[in-house]
Amino acid sequence: MKAALFITICILLRVNAFTQNYYDIVRFSEKVNSGDARYVAMGAAFSSLGANFASISDNPAAIGVFNKGGIEFSLNNKFANTETKFLDQSQRDRDVNLSINNFGILSKISLEDNDLKAKNINLTYTLNRVNDFNSCITMQSENSTSSMTDYFLKNIQSVGGYDNADYMVQDAYNAGLVMLDSVTNTFYSDFIRWGVTGQTKGPYGLKQINNISTSGRLNDNVFGAGVNFNDNIFLGGSFDFTTITYEELNEYIEEDNNDIIPEFGKFDLLRTLKQEGRGLNLKLGLIYKPLESFRLGISYHFPSNCQITENYSSYFKATYNSDGVSYYINSPEEGNGDYTYSYSVTTPGRLVV
Repeated sequence: MKAALFITICILLRVNAFTQNYYDIVRFSEKVNSGDARYVAMGAAFSSLGANFASISDNPAAIGVFNKGGIEFSLNNKFANTETKFLDQSQRDRDVNLSINNFGILSKISLEDNDLKAKNINLTYTLNRVNDFNSCITMQSENSTSSMTDYFLKNIQSVGGYDNADYMVQDAYNAGLVMLDSVTNTFYSDFIRWGVTGQTKGPYGLKQINNISTSGRLNDNVFGAGVNFNDNIFLGGSFDFTTITYEELNEYIEEDNNDIIPEFGKFDLLRTLKQEGRGLNLKLGLIYKPLESFRLGISYHFPSNCQITENYSSYFKATYNSDGVSYYINSPEEGNGDYTYSYSVTTPGRLVV
């Protein structure tokens, strides 16, 4: 019972921590293998090769390796397959997303003979999608041993009542999922009660469903320049304007399909998380080509500071049946469960070799 309840709580509370946390740091820092077909086929091992728009986000010295100007863009069709197992029941889901992975435009400026042996300067604007957040996850099973309301009840008891409870537990109380016996001054639910013989639990027999869908992207808008010195040393630098969009919809449902629990019908917990952010990053790079068949690349990405605006909402909708009549309780009322926060995330510097 404890294991089943713990799994459910972990799934549900994933979005509950809506202040800055390690999920945000990973989400805004992690970059994936994304670019044109050649870049992806090489496993993103382009930091020393250059002449590829996607590789500019790894090493801006790649700008100097281009021997002509041009325009390029690449499409990506992403198939994200997920498989979950909850209480011995497996579920599969798939998300298909078509997007522009990268777009670049480059101008080459040839130089006259000089003491530095600089042959050309290249200027570029490049848009690279360095992470994609589109996914779908579905979990469902029949649970005969626990309910999420057990967690709500335990929380409100442990903190000494409604006023000290977690905001989501307060909403659950307002929706009638946790109740207070005014005579004994004890909290109870449809599944855990106290009587003259002590605590009684159940029956459960609930169908539990959790749907989580995410969308969004992490884009690098690169404004960079690269210099070619005698076709064996390439230097480059770029300012990257990073844009972040992320949205998560988490829907959790418990329903009594078999009409086991008196008066209880179902409850829905719907939570949404929307994040938008902007950041600026400086990158410097070098590619050394002593031989045609050998290249060495190194670059440094300075730490960047991203300003994030986050909108979070959480709503309960509980359905009850009394004397053959269904009625609903929404908690909180529409518009009262929305929260907005602003904060900054500093991502670490990177050394790419």
